[in-house]
Amino acid sequence: MTTLVRHLYRQVMRKGRVIGLTVLVATLGLILWLTSIDSNISGDIDNFHGTVIAGGIVFTLALLILAVAVLRDEKDGGTLPFLYMRPIPRGQFALGAMATGILASVTLAVIAWVITALGAVGGKIPFADTLPALALFVVAAVGYAGIFVPLGYLAPRALLVGLVYVIIIESIMAQAVPSFGELSVWRISVSVYAGLIGDLPDWLAATYLEPMVPGVGGGLIKIAIVVLLGWGVLTWALKERDAV
Repeated sequence: MTTLVRHLYRQVMRKGRVIGLTVLVATLGLILWLTSIDSNISGDIDNFHGTVIAGGIVFTLALLILAVAVLRDEKDGGTLPFLYMRPIPRGQFALGAMATGILASVTLAVIAWVITALGAVGGKIPFADTLPALALFVVAAVGYAGIFVPLGYLAPRALLVGLVYVIIIESIMAQAVPSFGELSVWRISVSVYAGLIGDLPDWLAATYLEPMVPGVGGGLIKIAIVVLLGWGVLTWALKERDAV
């Protein structure tokens, strides 16, 4: 399985894709740096929280592009059958694909955090205050990989389906219907972030947290459930389509 993960990781983390996604997630750090030019905002920790959380849509889209490519690239290129030449249980193959998606997504999360932290420090935010954002990005990366990797295998137009999910379910419905908020990976990640920093401005909590409550342990358990469900769906799909 290690060989499979190494192969898929090299394929999905192509130089051009990584550069493009780095430019995309760099917008968060750029915004933080530009807002620091205003002396009224420079050093404002609430501005940092707001930019990181509200800008999550950009990071989520970057994760969507990256994670769906784990198996979609192989299918579109016609190379997926070659990965099955050595017998491997479907569950193990799904586990390897999920591990690759998580590893690649966490790599992007670290890149996003480094750039964001640099922009925040340039805006006179103490470096220590940027550390919880690393947890926010990493938790979200793991959770979205659990959704987008199976989606990349199941849906011919995975990017479009994923975009509908992010915009309709994660953004619109999660805000309008509390029960949909429970399905939002980003809100779960924000609950972990809020648990780490101790408090969120009321407007941020109302828009990006509710009906979730701050809590690190509960958030991590929910993310683990998302990943397990994603692995189960992908394993089922491989069996159902007799791809392995």
